[in-house]
Amino acid sequence: MFTSKSVEHRLRQRKGKSELARQSAKKRWDREKVDNANAMRTQCERNAIKESKGKERKDIESYTTSIENAPEKKLTPNDIAQKFFATDPEKILSSLSVEPANREVVLREIIKFISYWTEPNKSGTRQLWQTKPTFEVSRRLRTWFDRA
Repeated sequence: MFTSKSVEHRLRQRKGKSELARQSAKKRWDREKVDNANAMRTQCERNAIKESKGKERKDIESYTTSIENAPEKKLTPNDIAQKFFATDPEKILSSLSVEPANREVVLREIIKFISYWTEPNKSGTRQLWQTKPTFEVSRRLRTWFDRA
């Protein structure tokens, strides 16, 4: 039988990492069991938050949060997106606290955002935002303004 110390060492390291990952997943599972969640980490967890356009980001968050906090029921991201895209861009802008000097730029970006994401598919049955497996307006808008 052929054995190699380096191969055995690497296999022990791999087994150790695998065991640690298994234990971590079990801890997450046990902790999140109360919330009836699965043991997978969400893809949105991150260690750092980019702060570039703080005031605009807070306004975008507060606008979408105000849509989310409807008195009737908890809205899904799809419901929020439908309400957002059905809202007039001027109304969206008026709900944000934007400096007068930046109003035109922000309004133009909101119109471009809506125009881009509401483009119909080839058959005309769905809009671009509806073709994505996940679509959260606040996150997409934040990314849009970060890249503008």
